[in-house]
Amino acid sequence: MVNIQEIISFLETYFPKKLSYDWDNTGLNVGVTNKEIENILICVDLTTDIVEEAIQNNCQMIISHHPLIFQGIKRITNDTVEGRVIIDLLKNNISHYCIHTNADISKY
Repeated sequence: MVNIQEIISFLETYFPKKLSYDWDNTGLNVGVTNKEIENILICVDLTTDIVEEAIQNNCQMIISHHPLIFQGIKRITNDTVEGRVIIDLLKNNISHYCIHTNADISKY
């Protein structure tokens, strides 16, 4: 098994966060770095359906192209899609990592 920090280090070798635009929110958006993982789901946009798929497939990490969180969050409730996704990620111990503009700019 590998832990999330090892996956992050690998990803940032090819898609360094320093390549991201200032307004972007790349990197670990939700979760912990010291967790062992077996399954990762990769997607473009993180939605409630994607989280459900990750839960059904026993994924401990989701890597998306677009960040879930673009601006500051004032509250996390089930009244918004963003809130429901964050709640479901935390409830199911799934970490979310985003590679956005750093992937767009990277030579890989």
